[in-house]
Amino acid sequence: MKPALSFAGSATVAPVGEREMCPREMRRRTDGRFAWRIWAGWMALVLAAQLVLAGGLLQAQNRSTVRPYRTDPQLQAAWRSAASAAAKSAVQILVNDEQVALGTVVSADGYILTKASEVKGPATVKLPDGRELEARVIGRDDAYDLLLLRVPVRGLPPVNWANSQTAAVGSWVIAPRPNGEVATVGVVSVATRQVPARGPGSYPNPNVGYMGVTLAPSEDGPVVTEVAEGSPAQKAGLRRGDVIYSLAGQRVRNPDQLLDVLRDFAPGQTVRLVLLRDQEFVEKEVTLGKRPMDFSRAEFQNRLGNQLSEKRSGFPIVLQHDGVIRPQDCGGPLVNLDGQVIGINIARAGRSESYAIPAEVIQKLLPQLIQGKGVSR
Repeated sequence: MKPALSFAGSATVAPVGEREMCPREMRRRTDGRFAWRIWAGWMALVLAAQLVLAGGLLQAQNRSTVRPYRTDPQLQAAWRSAASAAAKSAVQILVNDEQVALGTVVSADGYILTKASEVKGPATVKLPDGRELEARVIGRDDAYDLLLLRVPVRGLPPVNWANSQTAAVGSWVIAPRPNGEVATVGVVSVATRQVPARGPGSYPNPNVGYMGVTLAPSEDGPVVTEVAEGSPAQKAGLRRGDVIYSLAGQRVRNPDQLLDVLRDFAPGQTVRLVLLRDQEFVEKEVTLGKRPMDFSRAEFQNRLGNQLSEKRSGFPIVLQHDGVIRPQDCGGPLVNLDGQVIGINIARAGRSESYAIPAEVIQKLLPQLIQGKGVSR
């Protein structure tokens, strides 16, 4: 047997038919097998990632084919069915032959609740059957912005009330129209709560007269804290520190009451103010201007793509939902999936924020409104 030279240069003996590997070759083959295992592992990870990504895309594609719950035909039919009884208790409120709000039948003998600030003239009620009846104002609650009307007809179907607290956050709610269609669908987003007044932004309608003052509450009435440059108030001689005692002959005790009175006047009209200045009464006449559309960034974003209610804050208690309701559809019933009315829609307050007066609050107010609360006889 001839000696075989190793890669190290030393002679070793190898069995017949076999070749003995040197240590360097053994390391190279071992390293090759290890590298193969690493490569195979990485390929497995890449394949798994591709499968996960493909599954995610497939799910996304499937989700994109699902219609939104507000427009899906099958869901729309379900919403209409759930709210069908309440829709028969909803009416249209017309002023000068145009719909300004919806109304909710609260009594079989012609009592109807609606949103007060939207009714700026003699109201006509249009029933679901098409009849139009002149309405008489019975009562008013400015805090909740509710107006009680009565029409000369009996046998109207009143709503079936349910306590709003039965509608937990996340519960579905429906706002029906008198024709049986659905004005909006949403979910309860915030439980019953108070909504503080937001100042002049509460009345952004450009058709409402503008004085150009910033107000703060005081014991004597709303006090002027700032007068805008070039505003109607400045031209009329109002100053910082003036207390507005009355506006257009009506005593005003806080900024909200002043805004409630002011909304009845349009740009160009002249109103008489009684001011308390240095412990003396002073009279001024202000020719109202047009409200400038210079809202803050937050207000602009809140209004983006939406028409908001003229009166949308300062309510003592509201139930908040995310239904997209038009201002002219306020005053109508808000319904749960059992067909029960848990409140009356009162304001479109933001891009995804609508308010309803809870049913239990309305039920307590109704006897007072029927007795003529807030209306001079």
